[in-house]
Amino acid sequence: MSRARDLAVMVGLVATLTSCEGGLGLPKQLSGEAYPGERREVTGTIEVDDFGCIRVRLDGGESYWAVWPASANLGQDDYVNLGWFQADLGVGDRLRGTAALTPLASLAQAGSGYWPHAISGCTELGETDAIVFDRVEAVDD
Repeated sequence: MSRARDLAVMVGLVATLTSCEGGLGLPKQLSGEAYPGERREVTGTIEVDDFGCIRVRLDGGESYWAVWPASANLGQDDYVNLGWFQADLGVGDRLRGTAALTPLASLAQAGSGYWPHAISGCTELGETDAIVFDRVEAVDD
């Protein structure tokens, strides 16, 4: 019985990791949690990695796993839905917003059990920060 349960857990874990965002939803700010880091205006481009995790490559810089404002939602085909009257963001789309580089360690220690699972499925070994957006909008180039 234990083997069957262990196998079911492993199958569930593999399914979650192969579709990170689909299994875990869109990572977004949760009410009552603090997201440290110096806020600044940023621009960048949406990327989706091989596991379906949505990342932002900052202009002239690195790619970070993204945490979105509480009002954002995951749309179809890995699009980020920003809400009424705003364009959805997908692979290759440009954005600008107010964000902070927040240490992954501080997310992992937050009150929600969501963050440790999402971090392990959507970040690379050696990554230290996620980009946490307070405000974001599409940019027409």
